[in-house]
Amino acid sequence: MECQHEKIAGRKIVLVVEDDLDVREVTGHLLTQLGYEVKNADHASAALTLLDGGEQVDLLFADVGLPSGMNGAELVNEVRRRYPDLKSLLVTAYDEKALRAYGAYATGANILNKPYGKEQLATAIEACMSKI
Repeated sequence: MECQHEKIAGRKIVLVVEDDLDVREVTGHLLTQLGYEVKNADHASAALTLLDGGEQVDLLFADVGLPSGMNGAELVNEVRRRYPDLKSLLVTAYDEKALRAYGAYATGANILNKPYGKEQLATAIEACMSKI
């Protein structure tokens, strides 16, 4: 079945912050199929370096369980402090208790649960991008 969201994104740029290379590649492939341009980072500090370097990004797409310093929720909070207009979407396989412990709900970011398919990904991004 063809995704009804196919190629709706135009040239919006999504920064995928995911430590698992396989997940990052699959997500990047899905986003490219949806018409998004993808930039990648494997941890929070790499994402901040990219953003601080002036890279144009329309959406921060971050895994909640990032290693090496900041988790995804902390990254969203820091990005919001530095770039208040940048939209954020957190992705997770954690349950509600773990999400609370990580502070994911406190960010106000939309949350997409793993595993997800192209249709769920497209819907989550549309909801996030239209959020005021």
